[in-house]
Amino acid sequence: MAYYGGKHDRVLSLYSNLLNNERVNVKEAAQYYDVSTKTIHRDIEDIRNFISESSTSGGELREVVYNREKDTYRLNEAGKLTAEELFVTSKILLESRGLCKSEFSGIFEKMMQCCSSPQNLKQAQKMLNNEKYHYTEPNHKKELIGTIWDLGRAVQECRMVELTYERLTEPKFKKRIIKPVGIMFSDFYFYLASYIADKNTTNPTIYRIDRIFSYKILDKKFQTPYANRFEEGEFRKRVQFMYGGDLLRVEFKYAGESIEAVLDRFPTAQIVSHTGDDYIIRAEVFGRGIKPWILSQTDKIEVLKPFELRAEIKELVEKIQNKYK
Repeated sequence: MAYYGGKHDRVLSLYSNLLNNERVNVKEAAQYYDVSTKTIHRDIEDIRNFISESSTSGGELREVVYNREKDTYRLNEAGKLTAEELFVTSKILLESRGLCKSEFSGIFEKMMQCCSSPQNLKQAQKMLNNEKYHYTEPNHKKELIGTIWDLGRAVQECRMVELTYERLTEPKFKKRIIKPVGIMFSDFYFYLASYIADKNTTNPTIYRIDRIFSYKILDKKFQTPYANRFEEGEFRKRVQFMYGGDLLRVEFKYAGESIEAVLDRFPTAQIVSHTGDDYIIRAEVFGRGIKPWILSQTDKIEVLKPFELRAEIKELVEKIQNKYK
């Protein structure tokens, strides 16, 4: 069907399509309106300018986003998630399984309200509903958001914390006064990194937050020299397994299918040498938490250094062999 309108009608028509959450394909629009693709780009630029001016005066933040690969435009409400972004972040929340069901459901529903397109929201919900229904909460079943927030504030304000921690060994409950320095998440659990107040240690102790039986944020503050400040990002690179302890420099041979998986597991990893399918990897980790991971790699990993760790792995392998004799 031929289009007989002028520029103003064309721009209004394009704007109406964008408001209806439709993607404007530049080539298809140029063909429909019988103009060049450059004209469509100029029309969209006029719409962008109008939206920018109205957003500034009215406070409603919107923007026209261009997809160069698909040569399309769409209207995005700034500060809201696209259906694609909503789907990806929801998948992360679902797969992490870090929250009890009630806290997960509350966040999930609020995220659904942040979608910029009601039409695309329905599709995202259909893609996620089954996983949401079958969401499996961690066994501790505890609500943690309030605790994590309180401890996060204590970290930010450098305030000491008195806590009672539930241990796996006797004595079951241990009371400590700590200097909290960071909060991290790994493999279903939230962790608090801290220094014990009455001990002079260089490496922080790691507490699983769901095992904190009780806590009290104290008024007493602690100071850390800027040069010695705890950096969660740098620490996180070396504590993939949430074990405390001394910094360990590990060297091992890897002969598996995916070297990328190893490099992603150890952000500090460096490839020392590479021959065929064999890689010599050097990495830094805290504590002995790396041992279960090494064993999980079956015969793909051979520890080279330090010799103490190599001996420990050898001893563990022998114990496992003895169980199957």
